[in-house]
Amino acid sequence: MTIRIIKHEAVPKCGSYEVRFSDGRPRKYFYWEDIPGRRLRSDHSSQALKDAKAFARAERDRTYQLTLLQGFFDGLGKYKIANEDNRPMA
Repeated sequence: MTIRIIKHEAVPKCGSYEVRFSDGRPRKYFYWEDIPGRRLRSDHSSQALKDAKAFARAERDRTYQLTLLQGFFDGLGKYKIANEDNRPMA
């Protein structure tokens, strides 16, 4: 699975960062404005990028952990459960 962060800037100093997933999950957008008269905080554009990266990393890690767990549980089916005296159960 690939996660991409795409910057959109249709109007100068205004835009969004799109977090896009290759597996078809819904996209997530982080909006920013860097116009001094309209912005609420001075670090809004850099904060939007940080938030997009943090979200993408969290989703990547969550997907990786789910893949590991699925592989672990799939592998458990190969083993037979034994009794206390190590004889396979019928």
